[in-house]
Amino acid sequence: MKCKEYHKLISTEIDDEISEDERESLKRHLDQCPECRQFKAFLLSVSGVHVGIKMPNLHLQFLTELCPGFMRKMMSGKLPAG
Repeated sequence: MKCKEYHKLISTEIDDEISEDERESLKRHLDQCPECRQFKAFLLSVSGVHVGIKMPNLHLQFLTELCPGFMRKMMSGKLPAG
């Protein structure tokens, strides 16, 4: 697997949607790859940017009917970084 593919796994890990096999593979790669470790550190540094940002007062129907995927992720605390 190439670093670009590991970057996707890093994002998946941060979103806590990674399998145990993927996690082990990623760990082995990170042990050997300083560039991917740096990429992971960067993603972790920006992944909490949304924390503390107030949600605008949007109509509940808009949120539940037009943005159900977003609402599920928001309620689970798994919003994507950036």
